Amino acid sequence: MDASPFAGILLPVGRGAPDVPWSRLASGLVYLGPPARLHKNTAIDGFVTDAMFQKYKHYYEVNYDRRFHSAEEVDEYLQQHRWPSPR
Repeated sequence: MDASPFAGILLPVGRGAPDVPWSRLASGLVYLGPPARLHKNTAIDGFVTDAMFQKYKHYYEVNYDRRFHSAEEVDEYLQQHRWPSPR
């Protein structure tokens, strides 16, 4: 968001705290243009590490509505169902 037209938009954070510019809460970029000019993401084999699996196991199971027993199992599921290779 930094250096974008949206960077200075103030967002309330609540509980009497002063509003914060969007650029301090999010980093990224907004791309406005024809979809044909966008590229697809590619997956990284082994992206889900053992440490990630231990920390986020409950999230994976709730988010994907199934049980997982290892980082490799989550990674394989994501490769097949969530991050298919671009065509």
